[in-house]
Amino acid sequence: MRRRRTRKVVAAFVVALISFAITVAACGTGPSPGVVDDSSVERVIQSVASDGDGQVDPATAQVLQEASIQTTQQPVCVSDQATSELERLRVEPKSVLARAGYLDMRGSVWSCTVAGDGWVEIVVLSDGGEGGCKRQCVRMEREQWERIMRASA
Repeated sequence: MRRRRTRKVVAAFVVALISFAITVAACGTGPSPGVVDDSSVERVIQSVASDGDGQVDPATAQVLQEASIQTTQQPVCVSDQATSELERLRVEPKSVLARAGYLDMRGSVWSCTVAGDGWVEIVVLSDGGEGGCKRQCVRMEREQWERIMRASA
């Protein structure tokens, strides 16, 4: 029982750390305000796992290669897609929404972080112009996150 609680606390900490990193990555330098490039989700993971000088250890680099970041163009605006994402995650069994919200003042970049039974998912939506949006999603297995956290400890 104590072990399960410890895992939940560690998972909550990791999710909070990732959420913070998403905010930092979205507010950092980029192509232009409100635009998230194809490597944004990968940058989030790297910022969580890098040491002070931005170097990523080999174990984390391997996990990043294993993780599949899916990028798709959606025909609806960011706010409509965000609603769809939350609805999809609401019915996901054994999932907990760690955070969700806009990352910029204009409302053109939105993200959420969800922890599930053995996985963590990060979704980033950004304005794609002409009424659509770009959706980036990465789902990593618990073992992958544990490797990242061990490497960054």
